[in-house]
This record gives sequence, C-alpha cells and structure tokens, in this order.
Amino acid sequence: MSDAPTSDRTEVRKFTLRMAPDAVKELEWISKKYGGISLTEVLRKAVATEKYLLEQQEAGDVIVLENKRTGRQRELALR
Repeated sequence: MSDAPTSDRTEVRKFTLRMAPDAVKELEWISKKYGGISLTEVLRKAVATEKYLLEQQEAGDVIVLENKRTGRQRELALR
C-alpha cells in the first residue's frame, strides 16, 4: 500500500493579513463595484487576474488599454 495521501478534498489554506487602512478602502471600493462581494472574493479575483496577466506576458503578449473617447492606446506595464 502507498503512503501517498488519497483524499479527494482540496486543501484550503487560511491566511491572516494586515493591511493599511488605505488598502482596505480600496478593497471595499472594488467590493462595491462588484455588487458587494466579500473582501475575500475580491482578493480571489485579484489573484486570478494577476495570474492571467502574467501568463499572457510570459506568452509574449502585451495588454493594450484604449480610451474609447479619444482612441488613445497605451501598453499596460505590470509592476
């Protein structure tokens, strides 16, 4: 018999974060834009978005922001 774990459950990890009041206000602002989702869900969405952007960058793509009013385009530079 193998000693490898056989559980089908996905491991869920719990994190404790300390955030400055300004960062919390930004999370709350985003929460409201999404109709009042939880701050945890805001963070999940942020992680998923960051992952997607990094994957696209690694694939050689660039992300272009376009102002619909002026037509001005600029490349999004990741931090």
